[in-house]
Amino acid sequence: MTIRDAAHARELAQKAKALKATHNQADKAEFEKIKTALLSQGYGALVREYGIESW
Repeated sequence: MTIRDAAHARELAQKAKALKATHNQADKAEFEKIKTALLSQGYGALVREYGIESW
């Protein structure tokens, strides 16, 4: 997953937070994909800010 810019990173972080809130195991893979993309592309601060360090 490629993150285009900071605004896109925020959108993805918000989406991951919403996925986490559902506690639906079907959403866990997408959550992990987003979290990994954010971390690997230098957006670790957003991961912490949005509380999406773990499922």
